[in-house]
Amino acid sequence: MVSCNEYRYTAKYHEPQTLFDTQKFAAEPSNWDFYVHGKNNQIYKTRSEILDSISFQAVLTKSEPIDVPKGLKRFEYARNKEVHIYAKDSSILFEDDFVQNTQVFDLKKDDIVKVVSYTDPINQDSDDLVKIIITAVSLYVLVIAASLGLAIWLVYTIVNSITSSILSFCFIATMVYGSYDAKEVLILRKFRDEKLKKTFLGEIFIANYYVFSPLFVKCFKNVDFVNVFIKKCLDRWVNHLKLKNNW
Repeated sequence: MVSCNEYRYTAKYHEPQTLFDTQKFAAEPSNWDFYVHGKNNQIYKTRSEILDSISFQAVLTKSEPIDVPKGLKRFEYARNKEVHIYAKDSSILFEDDFVQNTQVFDLKKDDIVKVVSYTDPINQDSDDLVKIIITAVSLYVLVIAASLGLAIWLVYTIVNSITSSILSFCFIATMVYGSYDAKEVLILRKFRDEKLKKTFLGEIFIANYYVFSPLFVKCFKNVDFVNVFIKKCLDRWVNHLKLKNNW
């Protein structure tokens, strides 16, 4: 069981420019309790804060001394919204009676030495875990996208390299030439029987072709531009076979 003497929030020191971060303190100034530390250890509580990316404007009220411990205990959680701004001595030149006025005090980045706030270590760890998860998911998506792109490229390369032979069989050839007994189809069948069937890879190719080609014919039988493209490819392949084998 966690002891009440253990710190629940730890002091975090920031560079001066952090005060003007529009993603942090400047996003919602009203959510924070600002204290300005001036010369001679004078401390001022602020009100009516106006905080943007370049300046911190507020009305200051003299505050009782307040310690800024290195951490807040569990029962001090109400102080976790405190933001302590340590100003340079030259930045606060007024006397106590000036503080009682309603004049707006203006601080710039160069007027500040450091800024201290309190961070919840548990929430900080959760934020870090979320960042790790987001990074991991991003990398996973990137790997999947790269793998998919590689697969598409490989398929395209394979199809492009064997287009002339993948289309030179009965189903697709019959589709584009209109007859199973067309002279071009006969040459392609002869190539299948006398060349491809005599090799192991050729047998594998033929088996796969007869699995997928009927579906291809069913999908593209009446698509004119597909038939024209395939016929041009087959015509070149048939002419090549004629010249090479004297068929």
